Amino acid sequence: GDGIDNASDLMEAIEDDGDIVLDGDIDMSSVHDWNPKDITGLTINGQGHVIKNLTITCDEDDRNVGFFSSLKDSEIINVGFKNITITVNGKSNDMGVGIIAGYAGDGTSIDNCYTDGTININSSVFCSRAGGVVGRINNADVSKCSNHAKITLSSTIRTDSVSGKNGSAGGIVGYLQEGSLKDSYNMGAVTSNIKSNHCYLGGLAGYTDATVQNCYNVATVSAIDTNTQNGGRGLCGFMSKDGLLKECYRNAKCAQYGYSYPGNLTLKEVTAY
Repeated sequence: GDGIDNASDLMEAIEDDGDIVLDGDIDMSSVHDWNPKDITGLTINGQGHVIKNLTITCDEDDRNVGFFSSLKDSEIINVGFKNITITVNGKSNDMGVGIIAGYAGDGTSIDNCYTDGTININSSVFCSRAGGVVGRINNADVSKCSNHAKITLSSTIRTDSVSGKNGSAGGIVGYLQEGSLKDSYNMGAVTSNIKSNHCYLGGLAGYTDATVQNCYNVATVSAIDTNTQNGGRGLCGFMSKDGLLKECYRNAKCAQYGYSYPGNLTLKEVTAY
């Protein structure tokens, strides 16, 4: 399609589900009450431009939240998301929260993008999957991306007292399943104010059963509840037997991972920033 350089044209193009090319930075500060869309078959080439200055507030339960609610069979390349503020309130949000998308799946790829801003989740029960780039992935790939957004989690009820409610948060991806995270880095702090035995925190991914390769985290990952599963983890909070973590680097102040199956790790240290 024709190149886009303003918010109204971008919003119209998203509604039309076409191919989008950015010809300039997009200032979203005039847009209020942003309603994230579920998108299928979209391509955005930012050509190095940024989408900036957007505030997203969600008070609903159980929906994906981000610039996009969900991305399926889509491609987001060469675009920055700068000064994006996401606030999620409500009882519980058993979904994904991320700057670019709450959820990405069905072969979606996000390549050469960066995210910046803040994600604040204030739930009665925290059971979200929160990530700086994408909250939850099922069959999607993230590569050559960086996150600078800070993620802060809060809940008023001890989360593991509610059956089946486990949350995860990662600097880049909150929950990574059947996909990959490669050639990317995180500089955004992940902070949990939640009391829970089952909240997985990682500098790269909160939970993964997929491949994380050639990535690094230099941000702090911290939690008030520092037991094995909920403590600050430099790379991944929980890695299943199908997860693979290799050629990755971490802030030396953080433990390398939380729960993991042996044999999945090839690690190198970096000096703490």
